[in-house]
Amino acid sequence: MKPFRDMVGVIAVIKKGDRYLLGIESKDSPFHGKWRLLGGKVEAGETVEEALHRELMEEAKIKIKIKKYLKTVKGTVIKMPIHIYQAEWISGELTPKADEHGQIRLFTESELKSIDIEGMSRRALDEYIDSQNTH
Repeated sequence: MKPFRDMVGVIAVIKKGDRYLLGIESKDSPFHGKWRLLGGKVEAGETVEEALHRELMEEAKIKIKIKKYLKTVKGTVIKMPIHIYQAEWISGELTPKADEHGQIRLFTESELKSIDIEGMSRRALDEYIDSQNTH
């Protein structure tokens, strides 16, 4: 395992139509039982964008189109940089990776308000939605 200082993560606000894709954490982690944006760690030799494509294929069996970079934040558990992008789900049938997500599903903007979302994911979603509603 890489030292924390060398680790980089990537997650995405993923939309399909007017709905947002989240997964509920099933493994034993600080996020167990909470909904979160999908993504993961960048592996050696990968770009951040390549890692995001790979992670979405591994975690959900979907292909995405990256629309834009949103921001970089520091992780809440492991203090590594996490790049946040906005992406669109373009193909694939949702199939959660059994050892990571108990469920992956799409939520409307109003449904997002009533579910338990991990803090960084909640902030990223809220900021993205707010930016879209002001345009």
